[in-house]
Amino acid sequence: MTPEIYRQAGELFERLRQLPEGELPAALDAAGISNELRVEVLRLIEADRKAARSFLENRAVEDAARLLAPETQGLPAAGTGCGRDGRRV
Repeated sequence: MTPEIYRQAGELFERLRQLPEGELPAALDAAGISNELRVEVLRLIEADRKAARSFLENRAVEDAARLLAPETQGLPAAGTGCGRDGRRV
């Protein structure tokens, strides 16, 4: 990919990333871009959406784990050993 294609892909990604899936083909057609650029923009959008889904799913798992874990009494008392060998750190 040339630097120019890379730059254009980034610009189009920013403009189109929030569009619903069904509107992307028409928006890309209207942009009048090369197939190489189209493929790259779609790859970026898919990666962005996958990352967002993964982030949301991980947050839900973390929240569920926090709710299911037994409550702790807070931080250990000052001077409590907490290193691997029990020494104070």
